[in-house]
Amino acid sequence: MPTEEWFSEIHHRLLEGDPTASAELAEKVIVPLTQRIVESNPAIEDHGLISDACSDAVLNYLSRPQAYDSQKRGLFGYLAMSAQGDLVNALDSIKRKKSREKIENAVELDVIPRNQLSELAEKLGRDEVERQIAAVLPDIRDQEAAMMIIDGEKATVRFAAVFGCDDADKESVERAVKRNKDRINKTLQRKLRPDDE
Repeated sequence: MPTEEWFSEIHHRLLEGDPTASAELAEKVIVPLTQRIVESNPAIEDHGLISDACSDAVLNYLSRPQAYDSQKRGLFGYLAMSAQGDLVNALDSIKRKKSREKIENAVELDVIPRNQLSELAEKLGRDEVERQIAAVLPDIRDQEAAMMIIDGEKATVRFAAVFGCDDADKESVERAVKRNKDRINKTLQRKLRPDDE
């Protein structure tokens, strides 16, 4: 790990346009910077994300060394703060992408079948729907969930209570509810009929 004096000197060389300073800084800083960020984020198993964040932080600094204010903190601390910020942004971006995919999947696998089932339920009448559901779904919990789907219920927590999986962590609950709803949807799509033939 370079000393504070080294960091101060390399920064001045960068400000003065020294052509070898950039490569020298990158060579000396990337490894200890990556180690610092890995140690600060033990829950993150994808070290590739951390390496990318550290590389981006160093490249951003090298492109604008004048943005660094030596009166506020040491250069290594500045680079660590920048890398941590880049890492948080990358994780947020991944989380937003997963949320969008989850919503798109829910629309594709849940809303469209539910609308078809609702139309069929209107044609059959509620009593006949309940009779047919009981015939194709022997489990009382599945019957209750099926009527909730047809009625347009959206709340995951309500389905979780019906399926008895509401004591797990949020992601496990969402997966369990989606799995059960998809199974029920597919059964109803195949088995419900507009008449008794």
